[in-house]
Amino acid sequence: MSEAFFLGFENGGRKYSPEAEPFLVGLLDSQHQHIRLDAALALLRMGKTDMAIKPFSEGIQPGQPVNVRMMAVNYAAGVRDLPAVVEILRQASADPDMKVAARAQQLLDMAPRVSPR
Repeated sequence: MSEAFFLGFENGGRKYSPEAEPFLVGLLDSQHQHIRLDAALALLRMGKTDMAIKPFSEGIQPGQPVNVRMMAVNYAAGVRDLPAVVEILRQASADPDMKVAARAQQLLDMAPRVSPR
């Protein structure tokens, strides 16, 4: 859904049309996990972390089915450099399912390191 608003790349990041935000915010309440995560991913790329992190944090909860937890981790791959997403991946790296935990750890290992100032 977010690709409909994708305009291209600018300054190394993805640029979305101005109409995207209200539409994507509305999709955060979708019944479908893929749609919620796709909207959240675009909002994260737009810098709207506070509202966009919820589908990720809900998606990795232990009560969720394994495929939903893995989906949340996989959607985080493209934004693994964001501090809020790093925290989600840290939590997911302790998942009781070894595949989910391993994938989260793999993404953490690939995340850019920020050097202390």
